[in-house]
Amino acid sequence: KVVIKPRTYTRSNNLKAVSGYPYYIKVNRKLNIVYGYGIENGEYKKLVKVFICSAGADTPLGVYKTLNKYVWRLLVGDSYGQYATRITGHYLFHSVPYERQSKDSLKYWLYNRLGTNDSLGCIRLTVEDAKWIYDNCPLGTTVEIYNSDSLETDIKPNSKKIDGSDPRRGWDPTDPDPNNPWKGN
Repeated sequence: KVVIKPRTYTRSNNLKAVSGYPYYIKVNRKLNIVYGYGIENGEYKKLVKVFICSAGADTPLGVYKTLNKYVWRLLVGDSYGQYATRITGHYLFHSVPYERQSKDSLKYWLYNRLGTNDSLGCIRLTVEDAKWIYDNCPLGTTVEIYNSDSLETDIKPNSKKIDGSDPRRGWDPTDPDPNNPWKGN
Protein backbone atom coordinates (compact mmCIF):
# COMPACT_ATOMS: atom_id res chain seq x y z
CA LYS A 1 0.00 0.00 0.00
CA VAL A 2 1.35 3.43 -0.94
CA VAL A 3 0.98 6.28 1.53
CA ILE A 4 1.17 9.72 -0.04
CA LYS A 5 1.94 12.68 2.19
CA PRO A 6 1.07 16.28 1.23
CA ARG A 7 3.60 18.31 -0.77
CA THR A 8 4.46 20.26 2.39
CA TYR A 9 5.96 17.04 3.71
CA THR A 10 8.18 17.17 6.80
CA ARG A 11 10.89 14.58 7.46
CA SER A 12 10.40 11.83 10.04
CA ASN A 13 12.71 11.22 12.98
CA ASN A 14 13.18 8.19 15.24
CA LEU A 15 11.82 5.64 12.80
CA LYS A 16 11.10 2.24 14.33
CA ALA A 17 12.75 -0.58 12.37
CA VAL A 18 10.56 -3.09 10.54
CA SER A 19 11.56 -6.77 10.59
CA GLY A 20 12.83 -8.00 7.22
CA TYR A 21 13.69 -4.49 5.99
CA PRO A 22 17.31 -3.71 6.85
CA TYR A 23 17.28 -0.19 5.38
CA TYR A 24 15.18 2.96 5.20
CA ILE A 25 15.93 5.22 2.24
CA LYS A 26 15.55 9.00 2.40
CA VAL A 27 15.87 11.25 -0.66
CA ASN A 28 16.43 14.98 -0.27
CA ARG A 29 14.97 16.09 -3.60
CA LYS A 30 16.15 19.66 -3.21
CA LEU A 31 19.82 18.81 -2.54
CA ASN A 32 19.90 15.66 -4.74
CA ILE A 33 21.16 13.35 -2.01
CA VAL A 34 20.05 9.84 -1.04
CA TYR A 35 20.60 8.56 2.51
CA GLY A 36 20.49 4.89 3.45
CA TYR A 37 19.77 4.23 7.12
CA GLY A 38 20.37 0.88 8.79
CA ILE A 39 19.07 -0.40 12.09
CA GLU A 40 20.55 0.62 15.41
CA ASN A 41 18.76 -0.07 18.71
CA GLY A 42 15.55 -0.97 16.90
CA GLU A 43 15.38 2.23 14.83
CA TYR A 44 16.55 3.34 11.40
CA LYS A 45 19.17 5.76 12.63
CA LYS A 46 22.54 4.32 11.56
CA LEU A 47 23.61 6.17 8.42
CA VAL A 48 25.26 3.55 6.17
CA LYS A 49 25.16 5.12 2.70
CA VAL A 50 25.10 8.59 1.18
CA PHE A 51 24.65 8.91 -2.61
CA ILE A 52 24.56 11.76 -5.05
CA CYS A 53 21.50 11.66 -7.29
CA SER A 54 19.49 13.65 -9.78
CA ALA A 55 15.84 14.11 -8.97
CA GLY A 56 13.49 16.52 -10.71
CA ALA A 57 10.58 18.88 -10.16
CA ASP A 58 8.17 16.00 -10.85
CA THR A 59 9.77 13.65 -8.31
CA PRO A 60 6.89 12.98 -5.89
CA LEU A 61 7.25 13.96 -2.24
CA GLY A 62 6.03 11.51 0.39
CA VAL A 63 6.61 8.05 1.83
CA TYR A 64 6.43 4.96 -0.38
CA LYS A 65 7.23 1.24 -0.40
CA THR A 66 9.32 -0.16 -3.26
CA LEU A 67 7.28 -2.27 -5.66
CA ASN A 68 9.39 -3.94 -8.39
CA LYS A 69 12.98 -4.42 -9.54
CA TYR A 70 14.53 -4.70 -13.00
CA VAL A 71 18.14 -5.32 -14.08
CA TRP A 72 17.38 -3.20 -17.18
CA ARG A 73 14.29 -1.01 -17.59
CA LEU A 74 13.01 0.93 -20.58
CA LEU A 75 12.74 4.60 -19.61
CA VAL A 76 11.11 7.65 -21.15
CA GLY A 77 12.63 8.69 -24.47
CA ASP A 78 13.77 5.25 -25.64
CA SER A 79 16.59 5.03 -23.13
CA TYR A 80 17.38 2.35 -20.55
CA GLY A 81 18.32 2.31 -16.88
CA GLN A 82 20.27 -0.36 -15.02
CA TYR A 83 19.27 -1.73 -11.61
CA ALA A 84 15.90 -0.02 -11.50
CA THR A 85 13.76 -0.20 -8.36
CA ARG A 86 10.20 1.12 -8.59
CA ILE A 87 9.33 3.66 -5.89
CA THR A 88 5.76 4.46 -6.94
CA GLY A 89 3.86 4.71 -10.24
CA HIS A 90 6.39 5.26 -13.00
CA TYR A 91 9.02 6.71 -10.62
CA LEU A 92 12.14 4.61 -10.12
CA PHE A 93 15.61 4.58 -8.68
CA HIS A 94 17.86 3.74 -11.64
CA SER A 95 21.26 4.36 -13.16
CA VAL A 96 21.91 7.32 -15.39
CA PRO A 97 20.22 6.50 -18.74
CA TYR A 98 21.83 4.47 -21.51
CA GLU A 99 21.12 4.74 -25.25
CA ARG A 100 20.66 0.96 -25.50
CA GLN A 101 20.46 -2.01 -23.19
CA SER A 102 24.24 -2.14 -23.29
CA LYS A 103 26.72 -1.14 -20.58
CA ASP A 104 28.88 0.78 -23.09
CA SER A 105 26.13 3.19 -24.20
CA LEU A 106 25.91 5.50 -21.14
CA LYS A 107 24.60 9.00 -21.81
CA TYR A 108 27.71 10.45 -20.17
CA TRP A 109 26.48 14.06 -20.41
CA LEU A 110 23.62 13.06 -18.09
CA TYR A 111 26.08 11.33 -15.77
CA ASN A 112 27.91 14.66 -15.52
CA ARG A 113 24.65 16.28 -14.31
CA LEU A 114 24.36 14.07 -11.21
CA GLY A 115 23.76 16.34 -8.25
CA THR A 116 21.43 18.62 -10.19
CA ASN A 117 17.65 18.57 -10.60
CA ASP A 118 17.76 17.09 -14.07
CA SER A 119 15.45 14.07 -14.19
CA LEU A 120 11.85 13.80 -15.35
CA GLY A 121 10.92 12.50 -11.89
CA CYS A 122 12.91 9.32 -11.33
CA ILE A 123 15.94 9.26 -9.04
CA ARG A 124 19.06 8.85 -11.19
CA LEU A 125 22.10 7.29 -9.54
CA THR A 126 25.50 5.92 -10.44
CA VAL A 127 25.40 2.22 -11.34
CA GLU A 128 27.16 1.36 -8.09
CA ASP A 129 24.51 3.15 -6.02
CA ALA A 130 21.52 1.89 -8.04
CA LYS A 131 22.91 -1.65 -7.70
CA TRP A 132 23.30 -1.22 -3.93
CA ILE A 133 19.60 -0.41 -3.60
CA TYR A 134 18.71 -3.24 -6.04
CA ASP A 135 20.84 -5.78 -4.13
CA ASN A 136 20.24 -4.71 -0.52
CA CYS A 137 16.75 -3.26 -0.23
CA PRO A 138 13.98 -5.86 -0.54
CA LEU A 139 10.64 -5.03 -2.13
CA GLY A 140 8.58 -3.14 0.42
CA THR A 141 11.54 -1.04 1.62
CA THR A 142 10.39 2.41 2.74
CA VAL A 143 11.48 5.39 0.65
CA GLU A 144 10.90 8.89 1.99
CA ILE A 145 11.22 11.79 -0.46
CA TYR A 146 11.34 15.31 0.95
CA ASN A 147 12.72 18.81 0.34
CA SER A 148 15.19 20.45 2.71
CA ASP A 149 18.00 22.99 2.58
CA SER A 150 19.83 21.02 5.28
CA LEU A 151 22.19 18.06 4.98
CA GLU A 152 21.59 15.11 7.32
CA THR A 153 25.35 14.59 7.66
CA ASP A 154 28.58 16.45 6.96
CA ILE A 155 29.06 14.21 3.91
CA LYS A 156 28.24 15.95 0.62
CA PRO A 157 28.65 13.29 -2.08
CA ASN A 158 29.80 14.00 -5.62
CA SER A 159 30.67 11.98 -8.69
CA LYS A 160 33.53 11.85 -11.12
CA LYS A 161 32.94 13.87 -14.30
CA ILE A 162 33.41 12.08 -17.62
CA ASP A 163 35.37 13.84 -20.35
CA GLY A 164 33.39 13.61 -23.59
CA SER A 165 36.58 12.88 -25.54
CA ASP A 166 37.53 9.91 -23.34
CA PRO A 167 36.96 6.62 -25.23
CA ARG A 168 35.64 5.07 -21.99
CA ARG A 169 32.79 7.64 -21.81
CA GLY A 170 30.13 5.03 -22.68
CA TRP A 171 30.70 3.23 -19.36
CA ASP A 172 29.67 4.36 -15.89
CA PRO A 173 32.99 4.61 -13.97
CA THR A 174 31.34 2.96 -10.92
CA ASP A 175 29.94 -0.09 -12.76
CA PRO A 176 31.38 -3.18 -11.02
CA ASP A 177 31.36 -5.18 -14.28
CA PRO A 178 34.88 -6.69 -14.75
CA ASN A 179 34.80 -5.53 -18.39
CA ASN A 180 34.47 -1.88 -17.34
CA PRO A 181 37.41 -0.03 -18.95
CA TRP A 182 37.49 2.41 -15.99
CA LYS A 183 38.56 -0.39 -13.62
CA GLY A 184 42.09 0.15 -12.35
CA ASN A 185 42.04 3.86 -13.27
